[in-house]
Parts: sequence; C-alpha cells; structure tokens
Amino acid sequence: MASEMNIWKRLQGETPKFFKRVFALSVSLSAGAGAILVAPSMITGFVLPDKLTTICQYVVVAGMAAGAVSKTTVNSQPTEYKAPKDDEQQNS
Repeated sequence: MASEMNIWKRLQGETPKFFKRVFALSVSLSAGAGAILVAPSMITGFVLPDKLTTICQYVVVAGMAAGAVSKTTVNSQPTEYKAPKDDEQQNS
C-alpha cells in the first residue's frame, strides 16, 4: 500500500478539530484524576475512599488511551478552501 503512514507521520499530521477537543478533554480528565490520586500523599492523615481511588485510576487510564488515539488520528485528505464562484457571491 502506497498510502501507509508510520507513527511519526501520523503524529506530525494535521489532527481533525473534533479529535483536538477529545485530546484536550482527555488530558484534563487525566490530570484531574491524577491530582486526586496524589492528594493523600501530600496531606497527612487524609485517606481517599477505595471506590474513589479505583474510579480515578480508571479515568487516568481511559484519558491516556483517548489522548493517544486522538493524537494519532489524521485527516485522510487535507481540506482546501474553495472560494465561492462569482454566481454564488452575487446571489447572496
């Protein structure tokens, strides 16, 4: 296949707008859950419930996976701006 892309080309390629939002959301969720997981080690005598710890661990892993997938998603064909024709400009 002539159109195969290796990982480096995918990482450097243009990411679609939707996946840029997915990446930003996944990084934010992972950072927030990571901060919650680290909090007990920073505050003496503070312990998180086991269920919250488990949920945060899953959110961190899911966020990392979503971020990796969204970062390697590229446009299959670059979009080009098409200027409206003269007829379309006059009708508007």
